[in-house]
Amino acid sequence: MTSSPSSSSSLGSDCLFLHLSQGSGSIKAIAVTLLLALTFTTIFNVECATRHQLVDCSKYEKLPQGKERFCYEIYAPICGSDGKTYGNDCFFCSEVLKTNNKLKFVRFGKC
Repeated sequence: MTSSPSSSSSLGSDCLFLHLSQGSGSIKAIAVTLLLALTFTTIFNVECATRHQLVDCSKYEKLPQGKERFCYEIYAPICGSDGKTYGNDCFFCSEVLKTNNKLKFVRFGKC
């Protein structure tokens, strides 16, 4: 009689372990699926957001002849339609204004 309760308790713990391992496998699969879905959604949203993004030069005013604009020194390169890389939007927009809007934005990053 002493062997039968221990065998039933060992059988019960095996079933419990089997049940938990099956449940955790499906939970793991769901977690991985959700993580991949979130990752792909984020990647494609960032790509779509940056694809149509342009530089807004409206905050920069055209300076009188002989005046020089002082731009901040944060490096955030912009490639212009003239094939030159500008250090940031301030340098790029200053050149846009000097060329009477002939210089166009190509992309963020080096040319």
